[in-house]
Amino acid sequence: MIGRRRNRGRGLRATREPRGTPLPRPVPGRGLRNSVRALRHRDFAVFWVAALLTNAGSWFQNLATPYVLYESTGSAAWVGLATAGQFVPYMLLGPFAGVLAERAPLRRTLLITQSARALAALAMFVLWTAGVRQPLVLLLAVIAAGCAQGVSMPSWQAFVHRISRPEDLSSAVTLNTVQFNLSRSFGPAVGGVILVAWGPSWAFLLTFLAISCVVAALPAVRPRPHRPTVNGAGQTGTGVLRQFTEAMSYALGQPGIVLALSLIAVVGLLGMPVFQHVVVFAESVLPSGPAGLPLMYTALGIGTLLALPVVGGFEHRVGRARLTRWSLPLYGLSLAAFGCSFGLWSASALLVAVGACFLVSLSVGNNSVQLIVADHMRGRVLALNVMVYTGSVAIGAWLQGLLSDLVGARETVVAAGCALVLVSLLAEFARGRCSPHRLDDPQDAPDRLPGTAGAPLDGTARQPR
Repeated sequence: MIGRRRNRGRGLRATREPRGTPLPRPVPGRGLRNSVRALRHRDFAVFWVAALLTNAGSWFQNLATPYVLYESTGSAAWVGLATAGQFVPYMLLGPFAGVLAERAPLRRTLLITQSARALAALAMFVLWTAGVRQPLVLLLAVIAAGCAQGVSMPSWQAFVHRISRPEDLSSAVTLNTVQFNLSRSFGPAVGGVILVAWGPSWAFLLTFLAISCVVAALPAVRPRPHRPTVNGAGQTGTGVLRQFTEAMSYALGQPGIVLALSLIAVVGLLGMPVFQHVVVFAESVLPSGPAGLPLMYTALGIGTLLALPVVGGFEHRVGRARLTRWSLPLYGLSLAAFGCSFGLWSASALLVAVGACFLVSLSVGNNSVQLIVADHMRGRVLALNVMVYTGSVAIGAWLQGLLSDLVGARETVVAAGCALVLVSLLAEFARGRCSPHRLDDPQDAPDRLPGTAGAPLDGTARQPR
């Protein structure tokens, strides 16, 4: 008995930490339950459900607009202008939107911009019902909706940070990416059915009702108050471009953010255009018939759901760098295999893998930016994140579309997949500031000012290198 007590005391003394040593932060669990832990909080759950409905409904309009423009003009150039009108405002308004996300109340910004999006969809419904078929009028409505969404995006991402607890930020960012890509996968499938069965007017009306969901939910959500940093960064009277230039200089000084933005650009340039190639494969490459397009989009959505436990449940244990090392080459291989597929079911099965790898790769990039960036730079750096992503998607879609017309859709998808594999192999040999391990390097976390919202969660100070 005495021996047991002695051994017990020795064991306690052996594991005792010196005084003043900070307690270790709890290690998150793993699996699906941990990956959706941010949904335990009422405010985030309400906003997430409303955002899912809104983004899914917006794809009804995104699908109907190119359709009616092509039906009215018979020109693919107008379809291209509609795509440009949707994405170019993200790039042009990025600096202003980033500064606005830091200066203005986030919920008020979202209420105004999302209401503007809803009114643009309602205007398209009224115009189409009234018999207005002029393509320029419809294009102006698309540009108006694109401007509203371009201003909204940095505030949207910063709002996710404000309605989630610091220890659940990674889960919240991942779930935000999940709802965006679920809407991208299932929205066009449902929108195609609505367009064929009921016509464009119903697609525009349902888009208005869907966007109204997030407008109605925002007053019920209470974000954490934003406490500005003591040095007043982001609150000065300097110009928008100067403040955005400061944010770019800050981001370039953080190797983890640079690598995360590079990963996002690679995914947008090489991987994201597969969503437009799905339409080409369903219509021209595969003998799929009318059911091919919804089935393949559904396969992408299933892949997104299957990848959710991997990102949310294992990111902390495995590490973002290791997830990138596995997901990027698998992304390329699955893309190349999809390009070589000759049947609808085999193509859909491969798209499940494509959707899963897409979510993992994009979530790692977005999570890294959100976890590394300092609070006083959050809005501007998130605006830079949006600009990098939308710009790479627009350029990648345009280039791969041209290449598809020249050499074929199969060859283009296979080439994009091989390029992704090549990029992942080059990353294996990167060293120093370019090493993927900088995604997990805690030394890349910015210096937090004591007593601010961006202070370290465990109360410890950053140690010198």
